[in-house]
Amino acid sequence: MKKNNIQATVQNIGSHYVPIKVLNAIRDYKNWLNELRVQEWRVYYFAALFEHLGVSETRVVPVMKNEIATLQARILTRYCRNPHSSKPKPIWIVVPDKPVYKKKKILRVHAFRDPNYGIHMNGIVAVPPSHLCRSSMGLKKLVEETGGEYFTKGTRIVDLHFKRIRDDLQKPVDYSFKHVKRGTFSIEDDLLILPRRSHDV
Repeated sequence: MKKNNIQATVQNIGSHYVPIKVLNAIRDYKNWLNELRVQEWRVYYFAALFEHLGVSETRVVPVMKNEIATLQARILTRYCRNPHSSKPKPIWIVVPDKPVYKKKKILRVHAFRDPNYGIHMNGIVAVPPSHLCRSSMGLKKLVEETGGEYFTKGTRIVDLHFKRIRDDLQKPVDYSFKHVKRGTFSIEDDLLILPRRSHDV
Protein backbone atom coordinates (compact mmCIF):
# COMPACT_ATOMS: atom_id res chain seq x y z
CA MET A 1 0.00 0.00 0.00
CA LYS A 2 1.34 3.44 -0.87
CA LYS A 3 2.24 5.83 1.92
CA ASN A 4 -0.52 8.34 1.07
CA ASN A 5 -3.11 5.53 1.16
CA ILE A 6 -1.86 4.43 4.58
CA GLN A 7 -2.18 7.99 5.88
CA ALA A 8 -5.74 8.11 4.54
CA THR A 9 -6.79 5.09 6.64
CA VAL A 10 -4.84 5.65 9.87
CA GLN A 11 -3.91 8.59 12.06
CA ASN A 12 -0.83 8.92 14.24
CA ILE A 13 -1.93 9.27 17.90
CA GLY A 14 1.10 9.65 20.14
CA SER A 15 3.33 6.63 19.51
CA HIS A 16 0.84 4.49 17.58
CA TYR A 17 -1.44 4.61 14.57
CA VAL A 18 -5.23 4.40 14.91
CA PRO A 19 -7.53 3.46 12.00
CA ILE A 20 -9.63 6.41 10.90
CA LYS A 21 -12.78 4.27 11.08
CA VAL A 22 -12.08 3.65 14.78
CA LEU A 23 -11.60 7.36 15.49
CA ASN A 24 -14.79 8.14 13.58
CA ALA A 25 -16.75 5.55 15.56
CA ILE A 26 -15.49 6.94 18.87
CA ARG A 27 -16.37 10.46 17.72
CA ASP A 28 -19.87 9.29 16.81
CA TYR A 29 -20.38 7.76 20.26
CA LYS A 30 -19.24 11.00 21.89
CA ASN A 31 -21.60 13.07 19.71
CA TRP A 32 -24.47 10.70 20.50
CA LEU A 33 -23.84 11.08 24.24
CA ASN A 34 -23.65 14.86 23.88
CA GLU A 35 -27.01 14.85 22.12
CA LEU A 36 -28.53 12.80 24.93
CA ARG A 37 -27.13 15.15 27.55
CA VAL A 38 -28.71 18.11 25.76
CA GLN A 39 -31.99 16.21 26.23
CA GLU A 40 -31.22 16.07 30.00
CA TRP A 41 -29.95 12.50 30.10
CA ARG A 42 -27.53 11.89 32.98
CA VAL A 43 -24.17 10.52 31.85
CA TYR A 44 -21.78 8.44 33.96
CA TYR A 45 -18.34 6.90 33.61
CA PHE A 46 -18.19 3.41 35.09
CA ALA A 47 -15.60 0.72 35.82
CA ALA A 48 -16.11 -2.91 36.84
CA LEU A 49 -13.53 -5.34 38.23
CA PHE A 50 -13.99 -9.10 38.25
CA GLU A 51 -12.87 -12.05 40.30
CA HIS A 52 -10.35 -14.29 38.59
CA LEU A 53 -12.33 -16.03 35.87
CA GLY A 54 -9.91 -18.88 35.24
CA VAL A 55 -10.38 -18.83 31.48
CA SER A 56 -8.01 -18.26 28.58
CA GLU A 57 -7.27 -14.66 27.60
CA THR A 58 -9.44 -14.95 24.49
CA ARG A 59 -12.43 -15.93 26.65
CA VAL A 60 -12.08 -13.18 29.27
CA VAL A 61 -13.89 -10.43 27.34
CA PRO A 62 -16.90 -12.59 26.28
CA VAL A 63 -17.40 -13.76 29.87
CA MET A 64 -17.15 -10.21 31.22
CA LYS A 65 -19.63 -8.96 28.61
CA ASN A 66 -22.16 -11.55 29.80
CA GLU A 67 -21.64 -10.47 33.42
CA ILE A 68 -22.16 -6.82 32.51
CA ALA A 69 -25.34 -7.75 30.61
CA THR A 70 -26.67 -9.36 33.82
CA LEU A 71 -25.78 -6.24 35.81
CA GLN A 72 -27.47 -3.99 33.22
CA ALA A 73 -30.66 -6.07 33.29
CA ARG A 74 -30.90 -5.75 37.08
CA ILE A 75 -30.31 -2.02 37.11
CA LEU A 76 -32.78 -1.57 34.26
CA THR A 77 -35.69 -2.72 36.46
CA ARG A 78 -35.02 0.25 38.78
CA TYR A 79 -35.52 2.70 35.95
CA CYS A 80 -38.11 0.96 33.82
CA ARG A 81 -41.06 -0.95 35.29
CA ASN A 82 -41.49 -2.93 32.07
CA PRO A 83 -38.08 -3.63 30.45
CA HIS A 84 -39.83 -4.58 27.21
CA SER A 85 -41.72 -1.29 26.89
CA SER A 86 -40.88 1.35 24.31
CA LYS A 87 -39.89 3.89 26.97
CA PRO A 88 -36.31 5.22 26.89
CA LYS A 89 -33.88 3.02 28.81
CA PRO A 90 -30.36 3.57 30.15
CA ILE A 91 -27.76 3.10 27.43
CA TRP A 92 -24.52 1.29 28.22
CA ILE A 93 -21.38 1.64 26.11
CA VAL A 94 -19.08 -1.02 27.54
CA VAL A 95 -15.41 -1.24 26.56
CA PRO A 96 -12.67 -3.65 27.73
CA ASP A 97 -9.73 -1.99 29.43
CA LYS A 98 -6.29 -2.88 30.76
CA PRO A 99 -3.72 -1.05 32.88
CA VAL A 100 -1.17 0.97 30.93
CA TYR A 101 2.36 0.09 31.99
CA LYS A 102 5.29 2.31 31.11
CA LYS A 103 7.86 -0.44 30.52
CA LYS A 104 7.60 -3.74 28.63
CA LYS A 105 9.30 -5.63 31.47
CA ILE A 106 6.68 -4.41 33.95
CA LEU A 107 3.96 -5.33 31.46
CA ARG A 108 5.21 -8.93 31.24
CA VAL A 109 5.34 -9.27 35.04
CA HIS A 110 1.81 -7.92 35.53
CA ALA A 111 0.39 -10.05 32.71
CA PHE A 112 1.14 -13.12 34.83
CA ARG A 113 0.27 -11.58 38.21
CA ASP A 114 -2.93 -9.62 37.54
CA PRO A 115 -6.28 -11.45 37.55
CA ASN A 116 -7.75 -11.98 34.09
CA TYR A 117 -4.57 -10.73 32.39
CA GLY A 118 -5.31 -7.25 33.75
CA ILE A 119 -8.53 -7.01 31.72
CA HIS A 120 -11.56 -5.29 33.23
CA MET A 121 -14.50 -3.31 31.86
CA ASN A 122 -15.21 0.41 31.73
CA GLY A 123 -17.33 2.76 29.67
CA ILE A 124 -20.20 5.19 29.71
CA VAL A 125 -23.81 4.85 30.90
CA ALA A 126 -26.49 7.38 29.92
CA VAL A 127 -29.65 7.44 32.04
CA PRO A 128 -32.88 9.07 30.75
CA PRO A 129 -34.25 12.22 32.42
CA SER A 130 -35.84 11.69 35.84
CA HIS A 131 -39.38 12.29 34.62
CA LEU A 132 -39.05 9.40 32.16
CA CYS A 133 -37.79 6.91 34.73
CA ARG A 134 -39.46 4.74 37.34
CA SER A 135 -36.90 6.05 39.85
CA SER A 136 -35.49 9.56 39.83
CA MET A 137 -32.42 8.45 41.79
CA GLY A 138 -29.08 8.94 40.09
CA LEU A 139 -27.14 5.84 39.09
CA LYS A 140 -24.19 6.48 41.40
CA LYS A 141 -26.45 6.95 44.43
CA LEU A 142 -28.60 3.97 43.46
CA VAL A 143 -25.61 1.64 43.46
CA GLU A 144 -23.99 3.18 46.54
CA GLU A 145 -27.13 2.76 48.64
CA THR A 146 -26.99 -1.00 48.15
CA GLY A 147 -23.22 -1.17 48.32
CA GLY A 148 -23.48 -2.63 44.85
CA GLU A 149 -24.14 -6.10 46.28
CA TYR A 150 -27.81 -6.14 45.30
CA PHE A 151 -26.92 -5.72 41.64
CA THR A 152 -23.74 -7.82 41.58
CA LYS A 153 -24.92 -10.77 43.71
CA GLY A 154 -24.41 -14.03 41.84
CA THR A 155 -22.19 -12.37 39.23
CA ARG A 156 -18.41 -12.42 39.08
CA ILE A 157 -18.14 -8.65 39.48
CA VAL A 158 -16.24 -7.77 42.66
CA ASP A 159 -15.95 -3.99 42.39
CA LEU A 160 -18.19 -1.44 40.70
CA HIS A 161 -17.83 2.33 40.41
CA PHE A 162 -19.94 5.05 38.78
CA LYS A 163 -19.06 8.74 38.46
CA ARG A 164 -21.32 11.43 37.03
CA ILE A 165 -19.78 13.29 34.09
CA ARG A 166 -20.66 16.97 34.36
CA ASP A 167 -17.91 18.43 32.17
CA ASP A 168 -16.86 17.78 28.60
CA LEU A 169 -17.23 14.16 27.46
CA GLN A 170 -14.05 14.07 25.38
CA LYS A 171 -11.72 12.96 28.17
CA PRO A 172 -13.85 10.17 29.71
CA VAL A 173 -14.81 8.81 26.28
CA ASP A 174 -11.19 8.81 25.12
CA TYR A 175 -10.15 7.17 28.38
CA SER A 176 -12.77 4.44 28.00
CA PHE A 177 -11.63 3.65 24.47
CA LYS A 178 -7.88 3.97 25.01
CA HIS A 179 -7.13 0.28 24.41
CA VAL A 180 -9.38 0.21 21.37
CA LYS A 181 -7.24 3.02 19.98
CA ARG A 182 -4.11 1.04 20.82
CA GLY A 183 -5.48 -1.98 18.98
CA THR A 184 -5.58 -4.17 22.10
CA PHE A 185 -9.32 -4.65 21.62
CA SER A 186 -11.59 -4.53 18.58
CA ILE A 187 -14.39 -2.02 18.26
CA GLU A 188 -16.30 -4.55 16.14
CA ASP A 189 -15.87 -7.65 18.34
CA ASP A 190 -15.20 -6.48 21.91
CA LEU A 191 -17.46 -3.43 22.33
CA LEU A 192 -20.84 -4.02 24.00
CA ILE A 193 -23.84 -1.71 23.56
CA LEU A 194 -26.86 -2.28 25.82
CA PRO A 195 -29.78 -2.59 25.27
CA ARG A 196 -28.75 -4.78 22.34
CA ARG A 197 -31.74 -3.98 20.14
CA SER A 198 -32.18 -0.42 18.91
CA HIS A 199 -35.95 -0.44 19.45
CA ASP A 200 -35.34 -1.22 23.15
CA VAL A 201 -33.64 2.16 23.66
